Amino acid sequence: MELSSGLLIGIVVATGAAFYFVTNTVQQRKSRKERFKNVIEKRRKALFEQTKDELNNKGQKNLSAKDSLASFFKMQSITGEYGERVRVMLLQAGNRDPAAPMKYILTQVILPIILALFTILILAKSEKEIEPVYNIIAVFVAILAGVFIPRILVKNTAIKRMEDISLSFPDSLDMMLI
Repeated sequence: MELSSGLLIGIVVATGAAFYFVTNTVQQRKSRKERFKNVIEKRRKALFEQTKDELNNKGQKNLSAKDSLASFFKMQSITGEYGERVRVMLLQAGNRDPAAPMKYILTQVILPIILALFTILILAKSEKEIEPVYNIIAVFVAILAGVFIPRILVKNTAIKRMEDISLSFPDSLDMMLI
C-alpha cells in the first residue's frame, strides 16, 4: 500500500502543526507560571517592606506581656465595657497599642470641646450678624462632629484593613503552599 505524496505531505504538515501547538501551550504555561511567581514574589517583598517601614515609623517601645496586660486591666477598670468595645474596634483597625483605647476615649471627649470653642470663636469674630438659634445649631453640629469623627476614622481604617487582608489572603495562601 503506497501513500501518495500529497497525503504524505498532509500528514507531515498536520504532525508538525500538532507538535507546534502542544509545545506552544506548554511554553505558555511555563511563562505564565513564572509570571505568577514573579508577581507573588514582588507583592511579598512589598508587603515585607511596608510592614518593616510601619514598625520603624511607629517608634513604639516593645511592651512586655505583663505591662500590656496591666495596662489592659487598668483601662478596663476605668472605662468598663465601653473600653472593651473600643479596644476591639481598634484591634480590628490594626492598632495594638495598649494605651490606644484610652487615647481614643480622650480624643472623643476633648475633640468636641475644641471644635465647639473653635466654632464659638469663629462666630464671635464674624462681622455678619447671625441669629442666636443658628449659633446654637452651629455649635451643636461642631460637638456632634467632634464625637463622631474619631469613630468614623477608626471604622474606615478597620474596613480598609479588612479589604487589604481579604485581597492579600490568596497570595499568602499561595506562598504558604509554595
